[in-house]
Amino acid sequence: MSWWNSIESVDRFVFWTSVAVLALGGCAGVASVLSFIGTRRAETLRTEENIKLRQQLKGASESAREANRQLAAEQQAKKEAEERRRTPPKFDAVLEPDGNGKFRVRITSNNLIPFEFWYVITTKNGRLVSGFPLEATKLFPTAERYVFFGSADIELDKVVDGYLEFSFKFKSLSADELNLPQHAGEIIRKYKVSADGASLQALP
Repeated sequence: MSWWNSIESVDRFVFWTSVAVLALGGCAGVASVLSFIGTRRAETLRTEENIKLRQQLKGASESAREANRQLAAEQQAKKEAEERRRTPPKFDAVLEPDGNGKFRVRITSNNLIPFEFWYVITTKNGRLVSGFPLEATKLFPTAERYVFFGSADIELDKVVDGYLEFSFKFKSLSADELNLPQHAGEIIRKYKVSADGASLQALP
């Protein structure tokens, strides 16, 4: 082999060696790029999963808070209902002229607690001078309606010495179940009525 041919052989070796090095370097670069892309994709997926997880946790937290609010509201409503059941009714019941020459019973609720009642009107010796109720009447007072009226048909010709006694019995709607004090009782009011029924005076 001539000296010149030897030089050409060396050049070809260097050339192809360089090509091989470049090719290997290119592959390594591509691999690095692909590795970087894969890493970034994985990070993106993890970020999206974290966002979805946070959204799910936020939704679950809001649902839990709403459930707690509803539970608290229900418990408060039950507590208030139980307190009302255990509260005795407070009211005033009186006999008064109705403005048309007759009489009526006026009932005014003071604490809006429902109750049932019945009443009779008598004169001396317990003689009945009004109708007799066959059953109790139930009242359900509200903030808009807390005054009620009942009829009082008095037979004036049966009244002795102008004396009237108004007996009003009542009990709360939970009286039989709870058996608490002041949930049932009787109000007795005494009056002096004129012979013609034109005037009615409360007696001590």
